Amino acid sequence: MEETKYSELGGNEDLKLLADDFWLHNAQVSYRIVLKKGRWHLSILFIHQDKPLVLRIRAIADYASEAQARLYAQIFQRGIQRDARGTFKTNYDAFNFFSN
Repeated sequence: MEETKYSELGGNEDLKLLADDFWLHNAQVSYRIVLKKGRWHLSILFIHQDKPLVLRIRAIADYASEAQARLYAQIFQRGIQRDARGTFKTNYDAFNFFSN
């Protein structure tokens, strides 16, 4: 098996993760709060603008009350969004569903 000159320093495959997730800079940011075992678990969702089925979910933390979880969710959402005014919206017409 032939070794490449990048074997000690890493190769292009090591940076593939960054290239694949470059769309996150322009993603719509949303949140999800779920009750599990008496704690409210907060997850942040990154939704691709043009392809709504492409998304990433990151677990953030769990909280004692729903109000506290919702407060932190809104704070995280505003902080993560590229445009704090929330102008990035998912194009739901991208699904191309027909009612027939």
